[in-house]
Amino acid sequence: MKKTLLFAALLIGGLSQLSAQCTITPGCTYGATGYCTTPAENTALPNGTELVAYSTVIQLSLDMGIAPFVTFVDATISGISGLPSGLTYSANPTSGTFLPGTSACLIITGTPAASTAGSYTCRRWF
Repeated sequence: MKKTLLFAALLIGGLSQLSAQCTITPGCTYGATGYCTTPAENTALPNGTELVAYSTVIQLSLDMGIAPFVTFVDATISGISGLPSGLTYSANPTSGTFLPGTSACLIITGTPAASTAGSYTCRRWF
């Protein structure tokens, strides 16, 4: 019985982690900043509704460098600020660090709390 319970707990924990990750699917054109996002930077994310589950993905891609003077070593997603209460984010790769010429993704999930209606400006911190 103990082994069955342990196995069930590990299976449920593992499945919850799978659903918390996003799949990296790069597909944007680098701008003058040397990185790009899908949806595009300064574009609104899909609307959410209070007390209704929400999920959206942001893709990030990093160029090799900008002009002949700047070469990227890596980028690290260190956080997102401005999310409404009840929403969290996770990154793939889980460390949040990705190399030039590669991509990463963020998934924003959760259930917006009651009384959180409004517009929010969320910022990614690299």
